[in-house]
Amino acid sequence: MSVLQLPRANFHGTTTWDPNTANNSNKIYNEDKALPIKPPGVAWDGFVDWLTDTVDVRGGGKTVRGGWNVYGDHNVIFDQLTFVSAEAADGPATNDPLIGKPITIVSEGFTDRKPGGRLVDVDPYGSTSSQLFFDRIVIGDDDVGVTGHRVTRMYSRWIGSRNLDENGELMIAGPVGVIWQCGLDKDRLEWSANADSSPTLKALRQAIEADPGSQGIVLTFATYRTLYYQTASYKGQRLDDAVKLSAAYKDGFTGGNPAVSVTTGSLGLWGADELSTGPTDRFLVPAQRGSREAALKAVGPANARLDESAGTVTLDMVATVPETDAELTKADLGDLSLQVIPAGGGAPVTIGTPLAYSGYERDAYQRSGGTVTFDLGGADPETVEAGTLQVVSAKYNVAILSEQVLLADTDQRGCYVDQDEEREITVRVYDRGAPVADGKAKVLISQFDSNWSRMTMSAVTPDGKPLNKVVLDVENGAVSFKVKVTQPGIVYLVYTAFPADQTAPVVRPDPQIQGYTALRGMPFDNQLEQNTGDDELSWKFLYENVLRTWDKVYPIMSEVRSLHTKSVFADMAEQVRFAVDPQQFETGWYMPITRDLSAGKRKLILRYLNLLPNRVPPDDDSDTQPFEMPAERAEV
Repeated sequence: MSVLQLPRANFHGTTTWDPNTANNSNKIYNEDKALPIKPPGVAWDGFVDWLTDTVDVRGGGKTVRGGWNVYGDHNVIFDQLTFVSAEAADGPATNDPLIGKPITIVSEGFTDRKPGGRLVDVDPYGSTSSQLFFDRIVIGDDDVGVTGHRVTRMYSRWIGSRNLDENGELMIAGPVGVIWQCGLDKDRLEWSANADSSPTLKALRQAIEADPGSQGIVLTFATYRTLYYQTASYKGQRLDDAVKLSAAYKDGFTGGNPAVSVTTGSLGLWGADELSTGPTDRFLVPAQRGSREAALKAVGPANARLDESAGTVTLDMVATVPETDAELTKADLGDLSLQVIPAGGGAPVTIGTPLAYSGYERDAYQRSGGTVTFDLGGADPETVEAGTLQVVSAKYNVAILSEQVLLADTDQRGCYVDQDEEREITVRVYDRGAPVADGKAKVLISQFDSNWSRMTMSAVTPDGKPLNKVVLDVENGAVSFKVKVTQPGIVYLVYTAFPADQTAPVVRPDPQIQGYTALRGMPFDNQLEQNTGDDELSWKFLYENVLRTWDKVYPIMSEVRSLHTKSVFADMAEQVRFAVDPQQFETGWYMPITRDLSAGKRKLILRYLNLLPNRVPPDDDSDTQPFEMPAERAEV
């Protein structure tokens, strides 16, 4: 079903992101070992201060050595994200009480801070593996709304530079846009007492109850046009550049410096056989990536669905038409025609009336959540069903989108594999938006390094064969395989579906349109744990070999609970035991937030906790460092 069929509600607003940025640099953090990198001449007790220094940027200007958010806590908040329009089963619901109400993302945790999710990269150095951990989504409020519980975390998808930034106003990842999707389990939906006063929620509830194959509610949304240095202040001064931020750090500022993205999307019915974390409708990919025209080159993907009973084809163009500037002016591509190329060949057939610029300019886009519906007009539904869709720009007289008939993708877009551990990954395959029939397609697995530039061999099958150029037959719409790693680090497993009667294609990696798994081989720490006896497992050993990473690279953790103070760590022993449990990995409770704790070091932590209170080997000093709570806190 997805957001491409009614009922549907559309939302718009902003999202704030507060990630720690120090681990993004391979000069600060070793992602293979999950260890801080201390430069010569810098003492450990001066490491965080070193992170907050300014350094010169190539081409001029300054930045903070540890990035734009050294004290980020990875929190994500849907800020002023509200419903702007709604459509019940029979069309627009202009007076729906859901309109104007918020969407809230919630994670459980040990603090009383504002609810939110957790933004964590599988690959800290890269930009193609962001994950959004959360526990539930609140749609509306206690009066009119529904609360849904996640099935799994969200992942960034369709990653691309969508803003032309013609005025040069955007920095860092400002021009980049991505989409996210999450499914909310139908068996754990909590409807408010007055939910049925919303025609859209009532229709959604009825549709879920009437369809045994329905999985619940799905939200698909884009985040884009990210602004930095917008939200933090200290002692009454806005911290609107790196120099001011560094100076505030030096003076005692330990607050976050969240970035802010515009957010636009829709919610609808989560249908049978659909992924939780990514769209699976008919997939239209950019057709002019090599164009010299900036607007054509920046066009992003789209999804489409034929509704024969309604006589329509609906497109989700939430990530398709680029913006030209920080004010979100949409690029003018002229009238956009939806066409189908018949399966047997012949001239393209236009579906319905072309979409004028007024139908996809900024305000129209935001009101509709990026969805656009074309009436079939004179187009034959069977031709549309069997043919290949494309979208043509009248201004440039070229197809800007072309349908990719087969899609291979997975809900396991991020995967962590410990030393000697096996993980099973399932990839689902779709043919024009429906599960592919047996015998019709195969899947090629390719393996690339963290730069997407060369093939690697570190992800292997349980019997040691490299998972590279491996072809699997599709059965029941999917392929499954088991994976191990031969070394720590990042690899990308890329999935390409192709017709079963053809040879496997040559794969050119493209994270915007390909299905893949960002796989992190966790640090190989089993030997460290096995070679450390209880008589060696002192506080000093635990801190220097395990805890120092999160104390130094993620200093906000010690602002909440000091990781360098023995007595504080002992006092939170039961919290730590609970938080490092792999059963909590998907939840907001899990620690470390960054998900880079290896199995070997987890065992060392648990063994140390088991030695408390009286069997821990003594150190010369009771505490590794003194700890004082800073007097000044963030004003965000």
